Amino acid sequence: MDYGELFSGLYHSLLNTTFVFAGEFEACNLSLGTAPYTSHVTFMLSVCLVSIILLNLLNGLAVSDTEEIRKKAEILSLEVRIKFVSKIQTVLDTLPRFVTLK
Repeated sequence: MDYGELFSGLYHSLLNTTFVFAGEFEACNLSLGTAPYTSHVTFMLSVCLVSIILLNLLNGLAVSDTEEIRKKAEILSLEVRIKFVSKIQTVLDTLPRFVTLK
């Protein structure tokens, strides 16, 4: 494995840096020499599409789901508080009947 070829020029350096930036791609084992420009462009598009755009989309969906869950949890918390206050009020209303002051 010759790492000198990976960064032999500006073009190769940018290409391999993009591969590493997008995820743990092993750029040394890629055979992009068959159709040099077509394979490089195709691979760059797939790297951008899959590892950058789609993963950011999944993160965005997860955040929006979290907001929905947070709103439901807040409503549930308010319902539980209302039930608790209602039970306390019921206890306080019935308490004077059972307690006699001497």
